[in-house]
Amino acid sequence: MLHGGFGLRTVGDLATPRFWALAMLERLGEREIRVSGQGDGAGSLVEAWAGRDDDGRVAVAVWNGTLDRSKAGGHDSLSRTVRIRFTGLTGDYVVRHHRVDEERSNIAAVWHGISDGSAWPTDAQWAESRAADQLERGDVDQVVHDDAEVVFTLPMPSTSLIELVPP
Repeated sequence: MLHGGFGLRTVGDLATPRFWALAMLERLGEREIRVSGQGDGAGSLVEAWAGRDDDGRVAVAVWNGTLDRSKAGGHDSLSRTVRIRFTGLTGDYVVRHHRVDEERSNIAAVWHGISDGSAWPTDAQWAESRAADQLERGDVDQVVHDDAEVVFTLPMPSTSLIELVPP
């Protein structure tokens, strides 16, 4: 069913992980805000981009990649623990964490799990694939007050979007 190409959509107009990564960037907000990083891989393998909207919503996209093409499909030793500190905030915020990785927001993983070795989906498999075609949440929403810190493991390769939304 999947051709292994580089497009944003695949057979059946299902979104690829690249599509969801771009969708995350589109959700960053109207105004860019400063991001700084430190630690193993910061600024080279692990990078971030952040923004905010006038309604107080703040979002940070964080991704983990490698220049080593032999490990481009993923390698446990390249996973990183990410700690994001949001400063200068006041009030309550709902934290939402969206993820794209080998298992989440990845139609190829869905197909692998349901294909049962077949080369083409049945009607039921199409329905299951379409139902799974979404940007997935990685964690349960949580509420934070004022300055916040979010800590999570970022596999390689992967992209996460952390949104802080006023309730």
